[in-house]
Amino acid sequence: MQPVNQKRWWVMRAGAIWVSLLLVLICVSSPGAAYSPTTWVITSTDDSGPGTLRQAIADAAPGDVIVFDASLVGATITLTSGELLIDKDLTIDGGAAYWITLSGGYTVRVIHVAESAEVTLRNLIITRGSTADAAAGESAAGGGGIFNEGRLHLWACIVVTNTTGDGGDVYQTPGGLWVTAGNGGNGAGIYSTGELEVQSSSIGGNFTGNGGNKCVECPYLLFEQGHGGSGGGVYATGVLTVTNSQIMENATGNAGRGMPHGKGGDGAGIYVTGQASIDGSVVVVNHAGAGSNACVIAAFPYTGDCAGGSGGAIYSKGTLTMIDSQLIGNRAGEGWPGGSGGGLAGSGSVAVMDSTFDSNIAGEGMTILDNSATNWGLQGGNGGDGGGLKVWGDDFTLLDSRVVNNLSGDGGGGGNTANSGGWGGSAGRGGGVFAQSAHLSISNSTISSNRGGTGGDGGYGGNRCGKGGDGGHGGGAFLQSTGDVESSTFSENYGGDGGLSCENTRNAAEHGAGGSGGGIYNSFNPLTISNTTISGNSTGHGGADLGAAGYGGGLYVEDITFVRNSTITGNITPGGGNGGGLSNEFAYLELSDTLLAGNRAGVAGPDCWGHFVSAGYNLVQDATACQISGNLTSNILGRPALIGPLALNAPGTTETHALLPTSPAIDAGSCSAGAITVDQRGVLRPQGPACDIGAFERSLLVEQPLATFLPLTPQAGS
Repeated sequence: MQPVNQKRWWVMRAGAIWVSLLLVLICVSSPGAAYSPTTWVITSTDDSGPGTLRQAIADAAPGDVIVFDASLVGATITLTSGELLIDKDLTIDGGAAYWITLSGGYTVRVIHVAESAEVTLRNLIITRGSTADAAAGESAAGGGGIFNEGRLHLWACIVVTNTTGDGGDVYQTPGGLWVTAGNGGNGAGIYSTGELEVQSSSIGGNFTGNGGNKCVECPYLLFEQGHGGSGGGVYATGVLTVTNSQIMENATGNAGRGMPHGKGGDGAGIYVTGQASIDGSVVVVNHAGAGSNACVIAAFPYTGDCAGGSGGAIYSKGTLTMIDSQLIGNRAGEGWPGGSGGGLAGSGSVAVMDSTFDSNIAGEGMTILDNSATNWGLQGGNGGDGGGLKVWGDDFTLLDSRVVNNLSGDGGGGGNTANSGGWGGSAGRGGGVFAQSAHLSISNSTISSNRGGTGGDGGYGGNRCGKGGDGGHGGGAFLQSTGDVESSTFSENYGGDGGLSCENTRNAAEHGAGGSGGGIYNSFNPLTISNTTISGNSTGHGGADLGAAGYGGGLYVEDITFVRNSTITGNITPGGGNGGGLSNEFAYLELSDTLLAGNRAGVAGPDCWGHFVSAGYNLVQDATACQISGNLTSNILGRPALIGPLALNAPGTTETHALLPTSPAIDAGSCSAGAITVDQRGVLRPQGPACDIGAFERSLLVEQPLATFLPLTPQAGS
């Protein structure tokens, strides 16, 4: 029996082992047996001690939740012993009705999330956090309100009125070595090197520090820092997600005084170097910092680079996706030159969908303040490019969006001297859009009522006045990208006016020229424009209406351009300007199925100036100043287009000019040899025996007048 007992013992032992393993698995996998987080209730507004937030953070285990007692509704906790360091996974919830305020008292940062932690903050106000001004030669620390190194989820929170310190000034070591100034701290509201999610929150009224200053006795040419801090609302080097939130009234710091390379802080609302997604959010009334005054003061022969901060709303150096968002009333910084991208400055890949850029302004060029001790006046600073947005680097997509009422930067005034006055600075280009991307795609978008900046006035000289600066080119868009513009409308945009030269009877200089390309200025890269309306745009006036006016009221071409099934009408060049509709002097320009009519020019070429190649089926009302080659037999020349006013014609989402019933453009096209299958509104082509010329396809079925049936009147005797 011993072998049987021995076997039974092994079976029992094996069974016990399996039961033990099963119990372990049940304990691990069963929800009922999982760790249940502890909820800590804060009962005190003191900085430390029992019942305080600081004590609860220290005592809590990873995964715990911290809430606040109802008696603390609307209370403020002011930190007096340093930041709140969170080095474990926690949720801190102020309660939807409580709105607990955490304040740094303008002496300390409020919250620091360690690299190892994942933290959720809900229903909290983070305010009055601050980092200290830096010691001489040092840069200030970032993250006045929050410094995040881990994973931070910000839900229904307000991050407001936080600051970072100023950079330290230039100083001299005991050994005689000069040490350059430091930079202002970055990320006044939030500085994040980890992952940051902002959901249904507001980040506003935060200010980064100024750059350090140069002392009066310091050597002039040695120092290349003293920049203002960047990222007034948010500075993020990791992944950033912003959803249904407001980023408003933040500002970045100015460059240090007297620093010849000092630049204003970039990205007043958001500065991001990694991957960023902005969805359903508004970024409004943020202001980037000014460049150093070193480039515009007194008698230095070397002027440096004192650029204003770029990206009034957002500065992106990584991959940015923006959906259903609005950038309104933001401003880049004044400088030498002015900062670019009043709304958005993006140097990586940028995709914008269903969004609006409205009333943003690129930075003005600085005016030379005192140049009297030199013989030659210094030139005023150039204005910043891209009033609505400036993008450069990788791909740029603008889809289903509006860019309206934006302004590129004005040029600064030249310096006054006893001999020759300085030239005025040139105005910024691209009132709405400035694009230097590797590939460009603008589709189903409206670019309207934008304006290039005004050139700076020339400085006074005892022997010669300075020339006025030129107005900004590309009132709607200045494009230096290979790509496509399709199914979009460019309307009522303006090139900038030229600056004035001073009045000097000895030797007057010329006034600045007006900006060319009121609607679109295509420069140095192949571009295809299809199913697009370019209407009611204007180039800039020359300074005092005596300088040369801009060319190409609707379109100015400087490189290979194809225009297909588009409508160019109602554009003008003022006195002195040629090519009301389009202007091309040296580039290859090809038109097919395009309507070019009803434009006006100050001098010559109301509809076109210069040469273009016809691929056939174009309507040109006045071709007297055009040199046309290619397919000439299918064009319609010398006839008015007979089109309606610019309007939102159904089913389109961008404005178009409808063809009137007697328009010669009806059934006179080829749909660009069959390459175009719909019109700008998405209506199928053709609607009749052949395609229509231009961006609008007239629907014979829908747009015929309806028959009217009068009621019958009974006749006598019937």
